[in-house]
Amino acid sequence: MRKYKISDDTVSEILKLADFFDAKVVVRRCEEFLMNTSKESLKFKFPLAIKNKLAELKKKCFSEMTKSTNFKDLIPDDSTDFDTEVWKEFFSKAISFI
Repeated sequence: MRKYKISDDTVSEILKLADFFDAKVVVRRCEEFLMNTSKESLKFKFPLAIKNKLAELKKKCFSEMTKSTNFKDLIPDDSTDFDTEVWKEFFSKAISFI
C-alpha cells in the first residue's frame, strides 16, 4: 500500500475529502499535521480549525494569539463561518490584549 504525506499544499483539500467521506482517522492526522509539522501561519490554520471542527487545533491557535496578532486578518468574510461560541472566544481573546 502506498502512503501519501500530508503537506501544507494539500492539507485543506485532504480535509475536504475526509469530511465528505467521513474519514475521521484522516481528519485526526490532518489536525496532528497542522499542530506539529505545518509551517503555515495562524491565518491559514485558524479558519481550517473552525471550519473542520478541529478542537485541539482551535485551542492551540487561540493559545498562539498574542498582542501582536492581527485579529482583522482572522475574521472571515462571511460572519456565519464562526458560530456564536467561536465569536465569543475570539472577541474575549482580542480584548484581553487591550
